[in-house]
This record gives sequence, structure tokens and C-alpha cells, in this order.
Amino acid sequence: MSSIKLFKQLIQLKPREVLGNDKARQVWQVTEGALRIDNYCAPDSLRFIRLALPGDILGLEQLAGEREPDVARAITKVSLTQLYIQDDHELAQLFRDALIRHHRRCRETASLRIGTVEERVRRLLLLIAYGKDDFQSIARLLTIPSLVNIASIINAAPETVSRIVSGLRESGFLQEERRQQRLSTLVRQPVAKLKIYTHA
Repeated sequence: MSSIKLFKQLIQLKPREVLGNDKARQVWQVTEGALRIDNYCAPDSLRFIRLALPGDILGLEQLAGEREPDVARAITKVSLTQLYIQDDHELAQLFRDALIRHHRRCRETASLRIGTVEERVRRLLLLIAYGKDDFQSIARLLTIPSLVNIASIINAAPETVSRIVSGLRESGFLQEERRQQRLSTLVRQPVAKLKIYTHA
């Protein structure tokens, strides 16, 4: 995908923010963060399909002729870069890369629906932190998604997810790290992030 031209401009989404319909019909690459991709299973009912993680491409369905775009919603802070495709060769290259990534995401989505709830929560956090669900030897700072998002993605009750996240904190798998944030009023308050340790 080295020949694909990237616009220098980025767009950023806050957690729970949806990629608007006007932008959803363009082609974007995820450069930071994680989104959940949903589609409508009924007029007012969304169903989780897969995650979109750094390197993934959004919007190719529109180029392939799909009329109804999927709904892409940020579950962490997200940065997207628009892709500008110059010719059919670049488009074919982009489709090949996206097909491989899409196949991987489908397998990951299936893995988030099997096993114990704790296993599913761990897999999801590892995917968001590292882009894959196997173990790493280093820690990484992670702002975890809301409990409602986690529960919806792994198909579990929010109360169960809350207990498991608390247990992961107690076990050391997740360690809270606090830093100070300066507000415009010069009043300081703690801002918490979680550090995920996969070697624990």
C-alpha cells in the first residue's frame, strides 16, 4: 500500500463519536485508536460486526457498490487519515490488503464470542492495546472502552464485565496510572489511564 497517497489532514473522533455519513462514504485508514463497526439488523437496531484497528481501511464497501454504509463508532480516541486512490492499480492493491485484514478481523470477532467472559474481556483489551490478542512482554497505556461497549462487543452483561475489569485491576493485569492534567482554570485534577500488563 506504499503507493497510496495520503492526505496530510487527519480527523479525530472522541469515544462514542460516530463517523458521519458524509465521511463514511470516503476511504479512511485508522492511524490510532479503535472503532466498533455495526450495521442495521432492523431500522433502529444496530448489531456489532467487527473492530477497526490501526492500519485498517474504512469505506471500501462504498467503492464496491454497497449502498448502505456501516456505522463506525469510536470506542477510544481515534485518528483517521483519508486515502486518495489515483488509479485502478492502487485500488486493487488496497482491496488486497483490506481483504487480508478483514479476514483477520472476522476471526478475532469470532474469538470474542467464545470462552469465559474473562477470557473474552482479556482478548478485547489486548486487541485494542496491541492489535492482536496474543501475549506481549511489555506494558502499554490503554484507555479502555466503556463497560457498555465491552459488554456489547463480547456479548456479556455489563455488570459481569464490570466485575471482571475490577478483578483484572486487582490481579495486576490492568494497573491504573494517574497523571495530572492542567485545566484552563489552572486547577489540577487526576486523569486515569490503565496500563495493561500481559506478562502477569
